Amino acid sequence: MKRILLTAALASVLFISFLGGCAQEQSSDKNGVNASSANAIAPQEIDPANEDASASATNQGEESSMNPSISTVTLSVEGHQFAIDLADNETAAAFAAMLPLQTEMSELNGNEKYVYLDSSLPTNASNPGTIEAGDVMLYGNNCLVVFYESHATSYAYTRIGKIADASDLAVVVGSGSISASFDAA
Repeated sequence: MKRILLTAALASVLFISFLGGCAQEQSSDKNGVNASSANAIAPQEIDPANEDASASATNQGEESSMNPSISTVTLSVEGHQFAIDLADNETAAAFAAMLPLQTEMSELNGNEKYVYLDSSLPTNASNPGTIEAGDVMLYGNNCLVVFYESHATSYAYTRIGKIADASDLAVVVGSGSISASFDAA
């Protein structure tokens, strides 16, 4: 009996870890309409060490002091480049100091790509109410999120920046994981 309970508990933990991502934003109701999910798995409950290898970032830049002169970053995906205008905050400056950055970003909810960074960034999270396509945000202190669809949110993020022209971002990033690079412009 103990063996059955232990197996069931282990299976439940693995299933919950599989469902998790950087931020569980939306679920669909019986009519297929996206809505905020009160039962969403909180990303803090997911152990980043259990994330698959595609959801981690490799910092190729040197550990250096923040460069306040960087105001634009280039996101490259599938041969397309997107200019990210950085926010004027400590988080964006710390992110710019990590560059260049090559990473695999995972898909979540049909509206975002995310990756857990190797190091934490400073935070000043708040709930924006609405996420806009092209928003580049930090969830928690180490989860980089690029949103490619606009939607309402109940989660708190720290703004890193905004893609200047996100009109074809959704088409370029598609529905699966992506290889992405972030470089100082």
